[in-house]
Order: sequence, then structure tokens, then C-alpha cells
Amino acid sequence: MSSDVSGDVSSSDGHSSVTGSLPPAEPGRGTESALQRHDQRVGDDPVHASHDSPRRLSPEELRTLFLFEHLSDSQLQRIAAAGRVLDAEPGWLYRQEEEPRWLFILLEGALALHHRTGDEDLELGRTRQRGVYAGAWEAYMGEQAPTGYNTSLRVLEPSRFFTMPAAEFGAAVREWFPMAVHLLAGLRIGLTETQRLTSARERLIALGSLTAGLTHELGNPAAALSRSVAQLREEVAALHHDLVRILPGGAQLAQARDDLAGRQGPAGNVLARADAEDALLEVLEDLGVGEIAALEEGSTVSGSSSRGLRDGNEAASEDADDAQQALLEELATTLAEHGARPEEIAALAGARAAGSAAEPGLEDGPGDGTAARGAAQAVVWLARTLAVDGLVAEAAAASARISALLASAGSYAQLDRAPTRWVDVRELIDASIDMLGAGAGRAPQGVSIVREYAEVPQVLAHAGELTQVWTNLLDNALDALAETPEREGRVIVRVGPDTLEGGVVVEVIDNGPGIDPEVLPRIFEPFVTTKGVGQGTGLGLDIAWRVVVQRHRGRLAVTSEPGRTVFRVWLPTDLGAVDPGEAQRHEP
Repeated sequence: MSSDVSGDVSSSDGHSSVTGSLPPAEPGRGTESALQRHDQRVGDDPVHASHDSPRRLSPEELRTLFLFEHLSDSQLQRIAAAGRVLDAEPGWLYRQEEEPRWLFILLEGALALHHRTGDEDLELGRTRQRGVYAGAWEAYMGEQAPTGYNTSLRVLEPSRFFTMPAAEFGAAVREWFPMAVHLLAGLRIGLTETQRLTSARERLIALGSLTAGLTHELGNPAAALSRSVAQLREEVAALHHDLVRILPGGAQLAQARDDLAGRQGPAGNVLARADAEDALLEVLEDLGVGEIAALEEGSTVSGSSSRGLRDGNEAASEDADDAQQALLEELATTLAEHGARPEEIAALAGARAAGSAAEPGLEDGPGDGTAARGAAQAVVWLARTLAVDGLVAEAAAASARISALLASAGSYAQLDRAPTRWVDVRELIDASIDMLGAGAGRAPQGVSIVREYAEVPQVLAHAGELTQVWTNLLDNALDALAETPEREGRVIVRVGPDTLEGGVVVEVIDNGPGIDPEVLPRIFEPFVTTKGVGQGTGLGLDIAWRVVVQRHRGRLAVTSEPGRTVFRVWLPTDLGAVDPGEAQRHEP
């Protein structure tokens, strides 16, 4: 066990009973350590405030401890005068995060150091080695020393310690070993940073392994879903074909369906779309489609309506009217989405009515009897067939998207194997905008994405990885604008050539609230995020930086202030022509 292990520890119900320089611990005090409770009773100097006769170690005894074996006689005398012997019973001697006031050196007995991880008490190790030390051993750092114990120390059996006040220990070390203090402080800072980076990389490796496993396990059901949707589309088409064959005038219905299936209504113009729906709704009302269709379906509401009409129940009649109106609006919306024109629907209904008038075995329905019933059936069949086709198409697109995402996740789990090809970065950015923009329901309401593209050369790149970069940068910009709904959000994506160094420059600019100045220097570090808990992983910009700098030997930088945040990416046209060392010198 290391003599200077540090860590955290969680609560426990153990107590430590100490004698000699400290009085016994009081029972039933929960998680407080014996030193903490005693310090609260006697003030700032528990050792010298004790009524017991404290035992000291002689300089000769101190020299037998490896920590002091090379000190001079005068130095040992100073240590001996400052320290005391502490007898401790099993239990907690001190707890993590308590004020670090004492250095403890084991003379005899056994101890364990603990680290707190969440709510769990993790034991780092235990030892009987004489001379191991723990507690406020970093007191030599003065004001830069930790404000709390880095470990919790638990006594395992009756033990004896040499204790020394942290202030006196720190002062002696700084006075006797000034150069060593600087070396140790630098070492501690370096180790802390190394531990942080190592921990982050380990989490990234674990995440990569998890991603690879998930993509493998999800790949088979995703492929099965794609095959099933494709087969469903074929079966639905065959079903429609077989159905119209057995209907009078079925060929006309099939032709109308095929014509409308290849069209698209005025999706980008809200007013034009509303006018088209209103015109179609008027035609459907004139044809009596709502009442006839509701009666044909035998719905609960329409059934209640017919009973209500017979019994004079006005409430039931109102419910039926609402249901019929909702049905008409649904049909009109579907037909408008496929660009159907009112005159086409009227012509189709007229042709179907003429064909239905001669059909045997049909009882008269509401309105115009058998002819009206046939017309309504034709219009409802057409609209719902188009709706089914649309749902199947959406399912096919969604399954394709799932497969693409799984493939992308798999490629990120094996970045080194991703192929390179010559690409136009503007096309990759357009793909990312389409995925995150209003068409995908991603952009917050009122946010505009503006493209400012100049002519740029193609770059040799890993296309899928660069697409992930643009997606992450745009996603962050949109999230930032969502935090300020009161302002008109604007994202500018600017692409242009670098006339000085060559290559391509891409800037993603938003007018959001900006990045916290304390977070900005660490924004490209893994697991650093400005988003709320559960909203971000802190990996997007780290991935973007690794893809741009490490994979493409480019540069990625950010500037931010309230109202303007700019992420700037520079990419060489040929990543093989850039010195890797030169690219690394631009690390954030």
C-alpha cells in the first residue's frame, strides 16, 4: 500500500476511540470522526489542549521512521517537539473532506484508507507497514493545499500513531526543502491532469466498446425492419391492385391513386396549403362524404348520432357532427398533401357515382342514394390509400435512417478504418442541415439557418466523420438558440476558401447567449458540456476536435460572447500534405 494514497470515502457508522493526546470518542454520533468531534469541543489545538500527559517520541525514535531518517539532529528535535503519540481504537480516525489539520504516521497496528465513490465506500488498501503516513501530508503546498482530507482513515485494530499538526509540518517542509516543494507541487498538478485525461479516455474507450456492441446487436433487427417495410410496401401495392380489379370503375380509381401518389402539395407555403385544404373540404361536404363515410364505418359516435336523431337527442347529434367534420378535415389534409385538385375529386366522385348506380344488391344510403354512396366510397378509399402509402414511406425512411445511424455509430467505433474520398464540404453541410432543420422538425420555432457558400475546392476527407462534425456544431447552435426563445434565432453557416494557406474554412455562427467564459477554455475536452443534466454528453465537441485536428490535420477554434458564438474549422485540401506535428500545434 502506498504511503500517500488519497481518495474519498462515504459515510459509515464506525467510531474511533483515541487515548494519549486525544480523549475517547463519544458513542452514537453517526459519521463524525473522533478527531472532528474532539476538535469541536476543545478548539484549534486538540493535542495541546488534552488533559492527558501526551507521550513524545525522542529524536532517536523518529529517525527509525523512513520519513525522517535523513533529517539532521536539529530537525528531528523540532519534529519531536511538535508531535505527539496517539493511541486509537478501531473505527474512523478522520473522514474525507474534514479540515486537514493533522499528519498521521503509523507506529504500530493496522489501518485502511478509503475513497468515496458516489454513495459507496471504496477501500483503497490496508497496511501494517510501520512509517506509512496519511492525512494532511500536502500541507507543504500552503494556500494551494487541499481544503479537506483526500482520504478517510479507518483504524482496523488498536493502533498507535505519531501525529503532527499540519501547519507545523508544512512550515518545516517549506523551510528545509524549498526546491522539493516546487517539484512536488508540479508533480501533483501533473498527476492530477494525467488522471483526469486518463479517466476521460477510459470512459471514451468504454463508450466505444458499448457503441460497437450495441450497433452489432441492433444491426440485425434494423435490417429485418427494413426488409419487412419493403415487403409491406409491395404487399400494400398488390392489395390495392387486386382490390380495384374487383370494383366497377376500379381502373379509374387505380389511375387516380397512381397520379396523386407521385405528387406533392404546397408544403412550403402555409397559406397555399390552407387554401387547398379549404377547397377540398368544400367539395367533400358537397358530396356528403362525411355523413356517408361515418355511417359506412358504423362508428360509435355515428351510431349514437342515428339513435339521437331518432330520439331527438341533440347532444348525440352534435357529437356526430363533430366526428364527421374531423373525418372531412382528415381526408382533405391527406388529399392536399398529394396535390389533389377539387375538380379532380369531383370528377372522380361523379364517375364512381355513375358506376355505382347500376350495382345490384346495395341499399340506399343517405343523400343521393346508391350513387352518392359510391362516390363517397371512392373518395374515402382514395384518401386513405394515399395515407397508408405515406405511412409506409415514412416507416421505410425511418428504418433507413436507423440503419444509417447504426452504420455511422459503427464507423465511429472504428475511426481508423473509415475510408477517405474527395468531397465537397458544402454537400455534407447541406445533409446535416436537412437532418437538423425544419424539414426534420429539429430547428426551434423562429430559428433560421442561412447558408453563405462560396466556391471552394474539394477536400480529401472521411465524409461520414466530417458530417458528424457539422451535425454536432449545428446541433449545439440550435440548442443554444432554444435557450433564448425571446430573440429571433439565426444560424449562419459560412463556407469559403482560405486564400493564404489554401484549404477550406467553415464557420458556424449563432446569435445565442454565448458560452460561459469559465467553460470556454475547456469546451473541447470530453464530458464538458454547457447543456443541462440529461441533455448532453459532453462528447460532441471532443469528437469534432478529434475528427478535425487528429484525423484531418485541420484546425478547430471557437470565440464566444453574448449574442455571437463562432466555431471556425479549417481543413486542408489534401490531409496527406500536412505535417501531423503542425496540426497538433494548433490544439486548443
